Amino acid sequence: VQTSAGEEINARAVIVTVPLPHLQRRSIIFEPAIPRIEKAVDLLVMGYVIKINFVLRERIWEEKEDLSDVVYLHTPRKTFNVWWTQHPLRAPLITGWSGAPPAAALSGDGAAAVEDAAIRELAGALKLKRSRLESVIERTHYHNWKQDRWSLGAYSYVGVDGVDAPKQLARPVEGTIFL
Repeated sequence: VQTSAGEEINARAVIVTVPLPHLQRRSIIFEPAIPRIEKAVDLLVMGYVIKINFVLRERIWEEKEDLSDVVYLHTPRKTFNVWWTQHPLRAPLITGWSGAPPAAALSGDGAAAVEDAAIRELAGALKLKRSRLESVIERTHYHNWKQDRWSLGAYSYVGVDGVDAPKQLARPVEGTIFL
């Protein structure tokens, strides 16, 4: 194995644990090339997620009688299609999740647009005025997995014709390279 700094490391075997996009971009080069591995990584797809957390002054969803013990709130036609509380913990924190194409579409819009969409959608899901929700938000934290330079996405899945790709990646290469 040769590092990016040119340092050579000798070993009987290597375990390669990197996010899929780094293999797809050929950020890691195997010499000689391993066509089976290259083909397999190209048949997988990286999924995108944007996750947002609102730290609140109060558990505002408890204002609604039917939501006093809510764990998950599904909003399937929205960009943030699932929200969850910390129930059974009574923490004033709610998390929104946006995945797949909606997350990819929102990904390049920046933090302000993400927060705006999340507030609008959560207020709608809770049947609250936006101003009421905004009045209890103390802090906002979000993570855009597509823009995370280390992972470049949140999860992988099998693409077209890729049903055997995970098995190909799981097979060691000559008993020395394990992915």
